[in-house]
Amino acid sequence: MKSEYEILKEESQVIGKWKIVSTLKGWKYNETLYIIEIYQRDNDYFEVMKTKGETIKRLYKEGDKYHLKNKNEEYYIIQSNGNIKSYDSSGYISEGNDSKYVIIN
Repeated sequence: MKSEYEILKEESQVIGKWKIVSTLKGWKYNETLYIIEIYQRDNDYFEVMKTKGETIKRLYKEGDKYHLKNKNEEYYIIQSNGNIKSYDSSGYISEGNDSKYVIIN
């Protein structure tokens, strides 16, 4: 029996895939912390967060924003060059002093 993730991959178009890597100097430097994949199926959008398994959440597209509709008001903007930026009600949260997004081809 196929998982929800396998079905989503088969029935959807991938919008983009990114890994979040550590930029901390030391033992975790450049280690992948998690992976984000965004898919479109018909007029529906989904975020897949991969750590030790897959967590699938519905996204709501408004213009160039992909909203999670959660209490932190998180959303993504995918730029024309394929880079992704993430925001919440406080503003830009994509990359801090300890991580960065890397496009997965």
